[in-house]
Amino acid sequence: MLKQKWRIGIAAVALALCSACGAAAESGRGRLREQEKETVIETEKAAAEETVIETEKAAAEETVIETEKATAEETVIEENATEGAAETQKDTETQALTETAPAEETEKPTQWQGISFTTTDVEGNQIEAQELFSAHKVTMVNLWASWCPPCVGELSELEELSHVFAEKDCAIVGLLIDGYDPQEVEDAEALIEKYGLTYTNLLPSGEMGEYFRASAVPTSFFVDENGQILGEPIVGAYPDGYEDHLDELLAQ
Repeated sequence: MLKQKWRIGIAAVALALCSACGAAAESGRGRLREQEKETVIETEKAAAEETVIETEKAAAEETVIETEKATAEETVIEENATEGAAETQKDTETQALTETAPAEETEKPTQWQGISFTTTDVEGNQIEAQELFSAHKVTMVNLWASWCPPCVGELSELEELSHVFAEKDCAIVGLLIDGYDPQEVEDAEALIEKYGLTYTNLLPSGEMGEYFRASAVPTSFFVDENGQILGEPIVGAYPDGYEDHLDELLAQ
C-alpha cells in the first residue's frame, strides 16, 4: 500500500514536472514568436523608412535636375534674347547707315572729269580749269598771238561779244599761244590795253597742249561747264559767226 502511494506520488510529481516543462516550452515558443514578430516589424519599419528615404532622395534629385534644367533653359532664353537684341540693334544701325548713304553720296562732290590744267592770266592770277569752265554754260577759248593780224583784227569785236555771251551765261577767254616769250607777253598786254579787253586772257601751260591743238590762229574751241569740248573748233577769224555757233550749241 505504501509502495503504491509512492508510485502515485512519483507519477504526480512527474506529471507536474511535465506540465511545468510544457508550460515553459509554451512560454518559450511564445517569446520566440514575439521576437520574430518584433523582428518582422522592425524589418518592415526599416524597409519603409528606407523606401521613404529613397523616395525623398529621388524627389530631391529630380527637383535639382528640374531646377538646373529650368535655369539652363532660362539662361539660353536670356542669351537668345540678348543676341536677338544685338542683331536688332545691328540691323537698325545697318539700315540707318544704308538710309543715310544716298544723302552722303549726294553731298559728295562729283570728281571733275573735264579739261584739267593750272596756269596764270597775263596779270599773274592763278587759274584752274575746273574753276574757269564750271562758272558758265559754255566758254569760248580763243587761241591768238600778238604777231597774228587776223587775231588782232577781231579783238575789238570779241570784246563786244563777251558782253553778249555773258547775258547767256557764257564767256570768252583768250589763250595767248606765244605767252612763253616775255616780249610776246608784253606785246599782248599792250594790245589788251589798246582795245580795252575785259575778258580773261591766259598764258599757256604744258597741260593745255593735250586739249587745244591748232594748226593755225586764230582758232576757237567751245567748252561746256563740265570741261568737255563741244563739236569741232572754228579755225580762222569769224566774229560774225561765233554767236550763231554758240546758240546752236546751247539749243542741243
